[in-house]
Amino acid sequence: MKKTKQILSFAGVPVLILMVLAGCGKEEPRQSAQGSNGTALTAQEEFAARSGGVHIGTPENVGPRPYSESTVYYGSGAAWDSFNPYDTGTMYSLWIIDKIFDHLAVTSAGGLIVKPRAADSWESADGGKAIIFHLNPNSKWHDGVPVTAHDWVFTVNLISNPETVLSSGNFFRFLEGTDQQGKALFPGSPKAEALDDHTLKLTFKNITIPEDFLVTQRNFIAFPEHLLKDVNPAELRSAEFWKNPVGSGPCIFESELVGSQVVMKANREYHLGQPGFGTLIYNVVANSNLFSSFLAGDIDIFGFGNMVNTEERQIAEQAGFTVADALAKTSFSEIKLNAQTITSPEIRQALHYAVDKEAISQSRTFGAGIPAAVATMPGSEYFNTSIKVERDVEKARELLKKGAYDGRVYTFVADQGRADAAAICQQNWAEIGFKIDIVVTDAASMLAGFRDGKYDIAIIGHSATADPLWYLSLVKGSDANGPRDPAYDILAEEIQKELDPEKRKKLIWEFQDYVFAQTPWIPLYHQGPKNVISKTLAYVDYNAGQMISDNAWEWYKP
Repeated sequence: MKKTKQILSFAGVPVLILMVLAGCGKEEPRQSAQGSNGTALTAQEEFAARSGGVHIGTPENVGPRPYSESTVYYGSGAAWDSFNPYDTGTMYSLWIIDKIFDHLAVTSAGGLIVKPRAADSWESADGGKAIIFHLNPNSKWHDGVPVTAHDWVFTVNLISNPETVLSSGNFFRFLEGTDQQGKALFPGSPKAEALDDHTLKLTFKNITIPEDFLVTQRNFIAFPEHLLKDVNPAELRSAEFWKNPVGSGPCIFESELVGSQVVMKANREYHLGQPGFGTLIYNVVANSNLFSSFLAGDIDIFGFGNMVNTEERQIAEQAGFTVADALAKTSFSEIKLNAQTITSPEIRQALHYAVDKEAISQSRTFGAGIPAAVATMPGSEYFNTSIKVERDVEKARELLKKGAYDGRVYTFVADQGRADAAAICQQNWAEIGFKIDIVVTDAASMLAGFRDGKYDIAIIGHSATADPLWYLSLVKGSDANGPRDPAYDILAEEIQKELDPEKRKKLIWEFQDYVFAQTPWIPLYHQGPKNVISKTLAYVDYNAGQMISDNAWEWYKP
């Protein structure tokens, strides 16, 4: 059973974050701090201690939640569009789906922490091209029928059926036996196998690290075969099942008021333990009212784990709430560069060295962000600490000259919220003689225009994960202006094939070195969200909530 420890900087103090690796079923104790009984503290316990003693997470010494008939009120800024995880692209649906159905694992802190949920453990097989999941034998559908590996296989075959039309119908494109659209090459061809009732084997087209899969494909969810086996795949979207969905998660669907409210009951038979509440009511509340409703006690928790900005933090603290920093800096911002119009790596590097990242970070995050040199999430063992960028105007001028900049004026597009950062860039680049015109528009037009090649430069934000190649699509670009360099794919393929942890780490660091040299974007800053801790709801893992992987079965409301 192999485990690795990862270092995460928290409040200036090194904190060990533990990731569950092949075949691992629970977190190892931390080594850097001890509790009153002399045992090592978990990362979550230390986080709790640093946030005023409010517990965030579930240490091993906390028993099952007490029985409670209380009602938890969950606020969301918008309505859901489907209860089918393969037919939605919105987090507002996934928050509900996460309660009714089961993920294979809990992913927390951007994926730095991966813990069992539907699967007790897992390990690589077939030279890294397969993963075997050992499912919890006590898991049951809400109608009492046992959950088996056959349900997971059934789900793969149903969603990958060419007749099944869903918004995320290409979900299983990574599996052997599917085409690039995730559809089966022939009936039963996707390589999902039930080795026995509680052992699931997935075989992939490429070597796949189990934890990378569990983080990036965390919305892999099973459906009950006994309830859906007779549904015509072409009619799955409109099946009666979605009017009263039956899952195996910690909450049981009870009723829906379309566009306004979903009522769920606690699953007292949940295999990981009964939730510490009786009912969970998911209410749609205007975004502008979420925070004030929470402070007023009208809701116990709201989407994105009660995350707040700097101004809201001050208001919450003045109202007597505890505000805690997240364990992982999962927000990443970059200056996107059009590789088809800014073709010279030297010019792109010049812009990189000329940018005052500290000023932009202060402007955008009020000191909560840290300037970035790479896109890899801080705290990951794959974070290349050897790459550092400090502002150097003279070096930037030399690189701009080496790149043969001809005085062209480039267009920099920004939405209203990022116009201040664009202005800082304009001032910084004027110092080295690089000219831009700033275009301010709405976010949707900004993204569409940049992807279409209408603009040369943009500031874009992303949600980072612990997957060391989460940013590969950013490097290549899913738009008309991404770099055409095949080296990115070649390097990524080498990484995916390498199973030796140290060799893989070395390759990933080399990949970051190459990205730094080519500068397809300019990393700006990493930022971790701040969470207002509920006074009414205990044992919430806010770090998991940020990944829409709530630990609802561990929540407790008296």
